[in-house]
Amino acid sequence: ASAYPPPVNAAPTHATRGWGWSQCGAPRRKAVGRRWGGYVVFQDFSMGLAGPLGGWLALHAGLSSVFLAGGVVAVAVAGLAGWMVRNEP
Repeated sequence: ASAYPPPVNAAPTHATRGWGWSQCGAPRRKAVGRRWGGYVVFQDFSMGLAGPLGGWLALHAGLSSVFLAGGVVAVAVAGLAGWMVRNEP
């Protein structure tokens, strides 16, 4: 038995542990602080609004609309993340 995980497990690990930073050298402090600040702000925002808005949407448009809205938001956030990476100072 190998001590290393199979390659299938490697991709999710690298994607969630900042593998890109280790390949490019140490990140600048200002960039790291900006990323953490954005993460915290959007996490607080989403936790505060997602529940009430999802409940309201389910009440007025049905439960399936909540899943549709979640998918739309996920695609929008992926686009925002791509834009932020391309326009990083």
